[in-house]
Amino acid sequence: MTMRFNARIGRRELLAGLAALAGAASIDFGGGRLLSPAMAAEGAAKLHVSYIGSGTATLPFFMAQEAGYFKEAGLDVTSATFTTGPYAQAVAGEVDILSTEHSAALQAAAGGLPLVFLAETSRMRDGVHQFVVPPDSPIREPKDLRGKRIGVFNLIGSGRFAIDALLAKGGLTAADVDIVEIALPGLGPALQRGNIDMAHLPGTFLDTARQTQNVRTIADFVDLGLEGLPQGAYYTTRAAYDADPDKFHRFVAAYMRAVDDALADPDKLREYYIKVSKLDPDVVNRLPLPSTPAKSEPQRIQDLADRMFEAGLLDSAMKVGEGNLTFAAIYE
Repeated sequence: MTMRFNARIGRRELLAGLAALAGAASIDFGGGRLLSPAMAAEGAAKLHVSYIGSGTATLPFFMAQEAGYFKEAGLDVTSATFTTGPYAQAVAGEVDILSTEHSAALQAAAGGLPLVFLAETSRMRDGVHQFVVPPDSPIREPKDLRGKRIGVFNLIGSGRFAIDALLAKGGLTAADVDIVEIALPGLGPALQRGNIDMAHLPGTFLDTARQTQNVRTIADFVDLGLEGLPQGAYYTTRAAYDADPDKFHRFVAAYMRAVDDALADPDKLREYYIKVSKLDPDVVNRLPLPSTPAKSEPQRIQDLADRMFEAGLLDSAMKVGEGNLTFAAIYE
């Protein structure tokens, strides 16, 4: 199978491709109908989606669910958050689609699990991930980090790239600092107690630290060259995909309808942020909205895989689109 890595797939292209794949000659773009009468008559195909935390990284999913887009696509979609073992659940058939981080999926594929990429859900944007210090810290710029203790919660993807870039700006390496991994909820308190000198905090954790500790930003991940870095995505196992590719194609097309809605109405997206996160509206209004891609770009995944290999996060170079990490047929 030959993959075209310059593919940039949006809703209209997806629906057109879906029509060809399903043999459905008429799909109503204006009204948004996704199924031919013959397909609808077959009954709803079941899909269970597992996502990280509250699901705020993939808000259009909830918009699609409430708008009935999955139902219109002939799908019966259920969802739940996962805490541990999402890939084991997928292999066991307990989960059909994983809303997960690209870096985790790449490592799972490198470890021998055949996966199929379905769609991007989020990319790195400004204001979401930052390195911060207490307001009275002597740390003012990267070179001041020599001999300091840095708290992080994730070193398998963007967290690793960011710390490497930050240290390089100060002419330092990991050998010049003490990097400690701490569970995300404990990072802010550790910074406040003085157990660490600097912390990597994202989203609501960053907002809490700003409100309660008046933390000072040393660097935003975007300023470290990570703008647009692939973050979240939908994946499924190769076994599940091969058993019924069409239902996964329909899922992506319905999801992309909601992406169109979200990008056309940011206020609506923020309403869903409040609804899904269950946070106080004042908190959500201080947070930047997730960066939801209008089109999925498979080439970005290859770029991420190359970067992970260079950083030592993959044991060997990976050619995405082949082997254990392939793309849904809508990207051909």
